[in-house]
Amino acid sequence: MPIRINYPFRLDDSQQYKGFLMQSMFTGLGITLAAWSPSLFREILKGENAAGIPYWVFGSFFLGAVCSIGSVWWSMKTTPELEPSPEELEHIRSSKMNIFTPFIDIAAAIRHMPRVLWMLGLVYLFQWFAMKIYWDFIPVSLNRSIWNSTVTDNELYKNEVVPFAGQLNGLYNLITIGAAIGLMVIAKKLNAKLIHAVCLCLGALTMFALTTVTGKDSLRFSMVGLGIAWASMMGVPYLIVAGSIPRQRFGVYMGIINMLKKNNSTSDNTVDKKWWKEATVYQIYPRSFQDSDGDGIGDLKGIISRLDYIKSLGIDAVWLNPVYASPMKDNGYDISDYENIHPLFGNMQDFDSLLKGFHDRGIKVMMDMVLNHCSDEHRWFQEAKKSRNSPYYNYFHWWPAEKGEPPYRWSIFDEKAYGWEYNKATNSYYLHYFADFQPDLNWENPALRQDIYKMMRMWCDKGVDGFRMDALAFISKDTTWPALPAEYKGNWGLYYASGPKLHDYIQEMNREVLSKYDLATVAEAMGDVTRVKKFVDEDRKELNMAYHFEAIDFGYLPNEYKMPDPKGYDLVKWKKIYSKWDSAFIEKGWGTMYLANHDQPRMLTRWGNDAPEFRSHASKMLSTLILSMRATPYYYFGDEIGMSNIKFDRVEQYNDVELLTNYAQVKAKGGDLKRFLEGMKITSRDNGRTPMQWDTSKNAGFGNGKPWLPVNENFRTVNVATEEKDSASILNYFRKMLRLRKDSEILIYGAFTLVDTDNPDVFAFTREWKGKKWLVLLNFRNHTVKTNTGLSYAKARPLISNYDQASTDGSLRAYEAVIFEF
Repeated sequence: MPIRINYPFRLDDSQQYKGFLMQSMFTGLGITLAAWSPSLFREILKGENAAGIPYWVFGSFFLGAVCSIGSVWWSMKTTPELEPSPEELEHIRSSKMNIFTPFIDIAAAIRHMPRVLWMLGLVYLFQWFAMKIYWDFIPVSLNRSIWNSTVTDNELYKNEVVPFAGQLNGLYNLITIGAAIGLMVIAKKLNAKLIHAVCLCLGALTMFALTTVTGKDSLRFSMVGLGIAWASMMGVPYLIVAGSIPRQRFGVYMGIINMLKKNNSTSDNTVDKKWWKEATVYQIYPRSFQDSDGDGIGDLKGIISRLDYIKSLGIDAVWLNPVYASPMKDNGYDISDYENIHPLFGNMQDFDSLLKGFHDRGIKVMMDMVLNHCSDEHRWFQEAKKSRNSPYYNYFHWWPAEKGEPPYRWSIFDEKAYGWEYNKATNSYYLHYFADFQPDLNWENPALRQDIYKMMRMWCDKGVDGFRMDALAFISKDTTWPALPAEYKGNWGLYYASGPKLHDYIQEMNREVLSKYDLATVAEAMGDVTRVKKFVDEDRKELNMAYHFEAIDFGYLPNEYKMPDPKGYDLVKWKKIYSKWDSAFIEKGWGTMYLANHDQPRMLTRWGNDAPEFRSHASKMLSTLILSMRATPYYYFGDEIGMSNIKFDRVEQYNDVELLTNYAQVKAKGGDLKRFLEGMKITSRDNGRTPMQWDTSKNAGFGNGKPWLPVNENFRTVNVATEEKDSASILNYFRKMLRLRKDSEILIYGAFTLVDTDNPDVFAFTREWKGKKWLVLLNFRNHTVKTNTGLSYAKARPLISNYDQASTDGSLRAYEAVIFEF
């Protein structure tokens, strides 16, 4: 049965040490088995004939151990981190493997660990000398006792059984070393499949010859041991320990293929289980969840009134968007007081009641923490802008006007796209990566950092369970203010996320605050896999989880603000993005899975189909995807009932500062405003911020006052009350799917492997854990499609389906989702 290999290529130092230690242990065992028969070891262990065994036997064994230990030391000194090119990675990850996979694993070990070759040569050289001494100098009487007490000298020597085996062994050493070195020399010129085939033939033919021409079982067993040594010295133990080769798959090398149908990249026994890995996080946008006082804005008491509903969903934690004091120019992401609650939401007593209400129901609370910038109405900035002598002046980044115009910096929310704003009182410019009312905090100032840590400890002492950290990747700045380096190709966001002391500051935050509490932390981290992994590598002691934006920002036209590609998005490429990021966290760290949040439109409209005839199945299908991935799911409020985009027609209907800024920029450039607004019907953030649809009453049960954003007109059919009564509703499917995830570690920790990878209509993958294998099939089209997973459904059992009965013939109906157990 073909399977797919899933190699995490980049391994850090600690993994290398463990890998080479295990490798050396295997090497020592293989050398010993090859040099001396099991009979000799039995006699040594029993103490029999020990006096007749030369001391050089024990000396040789000691030298073998020294070589193994030396290999560990040398590996620790010299082995570099290895990472293939994206093309090479994709080639290997998409290659279908068959029953020869164990041999291919050996070839992969050769191919991806060239540094092990020096050890291979050294060990084989030592082995050759040991075997030569053994065959030439060991007493005949001892030879007889080792092999078989009935074997005569004539049989041993005149028939040349032993000498021939010794000569063949020497030839085998030379062939193997030469072939391995030769393969490494030509590896760059030949493709992986050819290298795999050559290694397979070399190992198979050599073992066939050794086990065929030798006539004694003990000698044959010794030769099999030699084969084990050959395999181990190729680095297979390294990859097994590192998790690159599943333990269930390596079998017995060279002749005994033990291909079990398992592909767990993460060890079932060594996985580091944490509550935040197993949790499903439900995001609440307070302004839009429930209004308790009729002012049209959701509040803390409104959330309190819905605690039992939130509990009924089965979620484990909530992420609460900012409720701090704020002018609300960016809906709370412009904080004027980190230690108090905005009156629109209530007061600190209300927050304490909310926190207790969640905790009483076994639900944890994560606060949104904005640490890159604050509001220009914050006390720090109000003091800073008065004078350069203010103790708070250096809490922010300034450019003295006497030095001329500041070096250009791009601003995300500024109509002029300019990141400096002039302040007359100080005759200087302050920096703002976002809007001009959101000055950036100066993390280079230790006093500022200590005030932030003090504030965070206050919330931790109150009992909050974690932080989602907004724009955290931007906190470090290069204060020499160089021009945008050419390597970033105009990508200011990525440059902003590459500050020189970013990880120093986060590690300090961990020491000062995070490590002192049992918290879940998630970074809004920008960049590629290598950059994002630094935030969550446990050995670095920074954060627990990180977003990536590559998948959620997929399908936009280049060089335009969130303009969706009219041709739609390429599902094949989208799947591979998720597979890449899953692989990123196999060995270190932990990822997140989301399709919507307060910065995104509704997932049903963006990734599914909000047409009435497809809405239910499409929404359920997307929930299945979120809850079946190997990452912590972050699920946005309202998606559990299938809320969709409101699709405003006029710019005046929007509230979002980001959209209004970009609209102004398009207008200033004489752009097509109608086209812009049409695109925003799909991608605008305000689409995800309309009030929660509770029932069919006025304002969908959100509150009595006029809501701050209009309620979607489909609330009469899409609401909680209606769906509570329908056992087949989107809401009840979400609860069912979430129960399946909570009851099944396979959906949390199990290995993830794409299948039917190049199918343009279907997102299909397996999850494997502790001998179990599940298949997830998701149709992203509004018509019936075919799948080609290579798996037989004859004995497969459907665990969940968004249709009354799951398709079991390899086809999927419109937006069908089904999970099979094999």
